[in-house]
Amino acid sequence: MPPVQRSLFTPLMAVVPPPPLSVQASVPAPPSVQARLKEALSARIPGVSFLDARAAATVSTGIPALDGWLGGWPRRGVVEVVGAPGSGRLALMQGVLRARGADARAWMVVDPSQVWSGVSAEGVDGPIVVRPPPARTGWVVEQVARSGAVSRVFVLDDLGGGRSGLRLARAAEQGDCCVFVVAEVSDPSLPASVRVRVEGWERAEDGSSALRMTCVRHRGGRHGERVVPLPYLSVGASVEPGRLAS
Repeated sequence: MPPVQRSLFTPLMAVVPPPPLSVQASVPAPPSVQARLKEALSARIPGVSFLDARAAATVSTGIPALDGWLGGWPRRGVVEVVGAPGSGRLALMQGVLRARGADARAWMVVDPSQVWSGVSAEGVDGPIVVRPPPARTGWVVEQVARSGAVSRVFVLDDLGGGRSGLRLARAAEQGDCCVFVVAEVSDPSLPASVRVRVEGWERAEDGSSALRMTCVRHRGGRHGERVVPLPYLSVGASVEPGRLAS
């Protein structure tokens, strides 16, 4: 008689018994089946990790008006920011930098075209800037997103479309990371959960600097056009060309 085929999960039957039908109030409840399964997998697969389903689905944009409109940026996934150079599309990055909160992981700028000149916020470390050859940009972004070492990646170039976008979305999910693709032209093949277009600079009603933006795609169904004030720019402040104006 041939031997019984065993798999990785065969021994788990011995360590994950069915839950009891009832538990007396005076007796502590045993660990859940899910907890025991994770414990068994951790003992058998070195380095395995588990996604925390309770983690917030979104994080603040750092811009109150934008949070009220879009509900924040996704914690993980892909966001496409489209706009012409000088439209203010990179101004959104300073909001993200200021809103990092308790997530102390690094953030990164992937700049194959060498257009980055810097965004800063007082008391906050700047990004790691990587300038790969353009042909390797997609591969670099995918590896960084999957690593789990960074919370945000800004890609200052399009990724060429095709299957690279699907791989990037999966990598961002695995690494608990949000990838912002900043480009001049939208890529319909990119599986972005949020797609916004930055139209240009405006003045808010109080005279402060603001951006006119259009939300083209949002999984939560939030669309339309808004003028979004930027609270980190002082009233009447001029925007330095080549920095936030990009």
